[in-house]
Amino acid sequence: MGVPAGAIATSDVPAPQARWLYNPSVDLIVGCAAWSAPLLILSGRSLETDARAWSVVFYALALLFNYPHYMATVYRAYHTRSEFARYRIFTLHLTALLAIVGIASHVWSAIVPWIFTVYVTWSPWHYTGQNFGLLMMYARRNGAAPTTLERRALYVSFLSSYLLLFIGFHTGPSSDPLIRSLGLPLLFSELARVALLVLFVVPGFFGLARLAVRVPASAMLAPLTLFATQFMWFVAPAVIEWVTDIRLSQARYSSGVLAIMHSAQYLWVTSYYARREADAESGGTWRPWAYAGTLVAGGSASLALTNAAPGALCVLFVSLSSSPVPFKGGTLYAIPALLQVPLVTSAGGGLSLPFVWPSGVPRYVEFFFQYAIQDAAAVNGVSLSNGLSGLSG
Repeated sequence: MGVPAGAIATSDVPAPQARWLYNPSVDLIVGCAAWSAPLLILSGRSLETDARAWSVVFYALALLFNYPHYMATVYRAYHTRSEFARYRIFTLHLTALLAIVGIASHVWSAIVPWIFTVYVTWSPWHYTGQNFGLLMMYARRNGAAPTTLERRALYVSFLSSYLLLFIGFHTGPSSDPLIRSLGLPLLFSELARVALLVLFVVPGFFGLARLAVRVPASAMLAPLTLFATQFMWFVAPAVIEWVTDIRLSQARYSSGVLAIMHSAQYLWVTSYYARREADAESGGTWRPWAYAGTLVAGGSASLALTNAAPGALCVLFVSLSSSPVPFKGGTLYAIPALLQVPLVTSAGGGLSLPFVWPSGVPRYVEFFFQYAIQDAAAVNGVSLSNGLSGLSG
């Protein structure tokens, strides 16, 4: 059928997505972590010359990036009931498991090194997954959607780079009292490193070369930068340890500057999707400073318990109303209880419990809080804190 005179011919082929989330400079430097090399070199030299000054700088950067990065996850997962339900395994089940582990670590300190070991071992895998996901995203946005073979090849490459760092962390005995090493034999580690280095290079180059033949060279800038970032974060440190006498501190590397770069990268991508969702919901009204304030402040609050029995088991009662009842010789105000949270006081008889108001909670909802503390000096073996009420913001 011909096109009528004066009409504009259209196509069912969808328009390509914009290549960048924000702009080339921000996307490459922060999103693709092109700043990795200078930041890693700077942090290494600073630790050698002035560890105390770098500790202050690191803490300031953590306040700017790391903590808001956690809040960005909370914001996204708990922002709506549908998101909460969709990620229930994380928002409910794993959250409850982490709470139990946190309580157990206060009761049984011997498990703390094992918890920390899991954290510093798992964190680089988490960073690897994010880099891999971003590489896939940019390949698709630039018109080079990976085939199953290309995706698997790049996945093997990224997995191998993580395993190189894993082996470096767990070869021989640990020199860090908070890290438990698997104590892998040196000969096994040497052979594994050779194999993993080959598996990083060959499948990685194969996958990228196959993508590159389908798009202009400029379209490969972001994927190549992310591949280089993965090399800088995982392969280069492993090779340096392998060929020199330099040993990396697992805790310093996984939770130090690498965590800051990962957090900045995460904030960059989640802010883009938060803006897109806000534009869709409110007809283009995106308030970046309000969003940033939410992440920094976190809608945060804190409950502080003082002058309690030291190292004592206690229960935090949380209620939406107050119907006081006699309890163990005192008065319990946070009844009927919505939640009963078991905790342990510190050696000084205190307890600080920071928390974040879930964004789905309406404003001006009144909550009531009160602690019941196991106390041998109390008449009935239990002492009660003052009752406290607060309004959600």
